[in-house]
Amino acid sequence: MFLTIFIAFIALIGLIIIHEFGHFILAKKFGAKVEEFGIGYPPRIFGKKIGETVYSLNLLPFGAFVGIKGEQGEIEDYRSFIGKPMWQRYLIVLGGVVSFWIIAAIILSFVAGVWGLPPLLSDHQGPYPWYQTPFAGLMGTGKLTFYIVNGWILGLKDVLGIAELPEEMKFDLFGPLGILNLLRESFMAGINYFLLLISLIAVALALANLLPIPSLDGGKIVFLTIEAIRGKPINHKLEQRITSAFFVLLIIMMIFVTIKFDIPRIF
Repeated sequence: MFLTIFIAFIALIGLIIIHEFGHFILAKKFGAKVEEFGIGYPPRIFGKKIGETVYSLNLLPFGAFVGIKGEQGEIEDYRSFIGKPMWQRYLIVLGGVVSFWIIAAIILSFVAGVWGLPPLLSDHQGPYPWYQTPFAGLMGTGKLTFYIVNGWILGLKDVLGIAELPEEMKFDLFGPLGILNLLRESFMAGINYFLLLISLIAVALALANLLPIPSLDGGKIVFLTIEAIRGKPINHKLEQRITSAFFVLLIIMMIFVTIKFDIPRIF
C-alpha cells in the first residue's frame, strides 16, 4: 500500500520536474542565466552550485522550480529573461508545456512496443515493431490531446446548459489526492495501465498549462503578447500581484476539489 502510494507520488512529481526542466533547458540554450534549479520548494535542504546555477533539493516535495535572472522584471540585461528577444521568451515559457507532450510520446512509444496501445489510441493489435513505436507514440499522444480537448468542450457545454451529456459520459473532478489515488490503483492493475495514465495526465497538464490563466504558462504567454502589442511590458509589480492572486485562487480550488470530491471518493 505505502509502496504504491510512494511510486504514484514520485511519478506525479517527476512530471512536474520534467516540466520545469523544459523551461531550464531552453533558458540555458538561449543564454539566459539560470540562477537555481530546485526540486521541491524551500526551505532548502541541500544545494550545490555548478557553474552559475545552484541545483537544490528542498523540504516541501510538491514540485520543482527554475529561477531565471530577471524573470520577475527586476533586472534587464542580455543575460536576463526580460532582456531576451520576445520569440526566445515565448519558447522558454512553452518549453515546459512541450516537455509534457514529449514525455507522453516517449511513454506511449514504450507501451506500444511492449504491450501495444489500447483501441482508443490505435487500430493495431498487440505490440508494434520497434521501428514503428515512435510514430505510434506520436499518434497516440495526438489522439489523447484531441480526446481531452473534446471532453473539455463537451463538459463546458454541459455546464453552460448548451448541451446535456448522457449520464455515462459525465466525469468527476479530481484534485491532487484523487490523481494520486488513480495512479496508485492503475499501478496495482498493471505497469502498462500505470504508464498509460501517466501519459494521459502529462497531456492534460500540457493543455491545462496553456489556459490563459495568470500563474500558469498560458497566463505568462498572455502577458508577453500584451507586451508585444503595446511595445512595452506591463508593470511588473502589477503582473506579480495578478499572478499571486490567481495562484492563491488555484490553491483554494484544489483544496475545494480535494475536500468535495477526492476525500469522499477515496474514503
